[in-house]
Amino acid sequence: MAADDAELLSRAKGGDTSAYGQLIERHQDRLYRSVRQILHSPEDTADVCQEAFISAFQSLAKYRGESQFYTWLYRIAFNAAVSFLRSKKPLISVEAIRGEDQNGLEIAGEISSTDPTRPLDRREKAAEVQRALSMLSTEHRLIIVLKDVEDTPYEEIASILEIPVGTVRSRLHRAREELKTILERLEIEP
Repeated sequence: MAADDAELLSRAKGGDTSAYGQLIERHQDRLYRSVRQILHSPEDTADVCQEAFISAFQSLAKYRGESQFYTWLYRIAFNAAVSFLRSKKPLISVEAIRGEDQNGLEIAGEISSTDPTRPLDRREKAAEVQRALSMLSTEHRLIIVLKDVEDTPYEEIASILEIPVGTVRSRLHRAREELKTILERLEIEP
């Protein structure tokens, strides 16, 4: 845990709401991006993040410091997002379909505009990959987002999902295989 986080947490646990506000400011963008990859809707993402911030504040006394603050906060947001998904039918955002999703998935590598064999430009490909991600099971989507989008270390993923590191690796392998199958079915080059 960053020294600054530890100091802010100590002050927040003592009732300093401005210290908690600083923690939120420090981590809100990363948390929003992560949850957005799960929920796709900006409004739903904002609601779930707000719920996570409130829940974390109410549970500060339970935070033992065994993991980084962000990992603990992400776990709370993850649970809120899963609960939200269970209450809703899976939907693909209109922005992702149109390729207008500004906070969407970053695709590694450039697509050559001089290559006539590539009919999709970068935005369209990102929207298609986002669509394929939304077709994954929640369990597989979460692990792909954590590892391949957020580049979260295996140990931190294990802590967030409360599973052994070996399970993270095997679940990630299955998730990547499922994503590859979906991309092939959609005729998108993985």
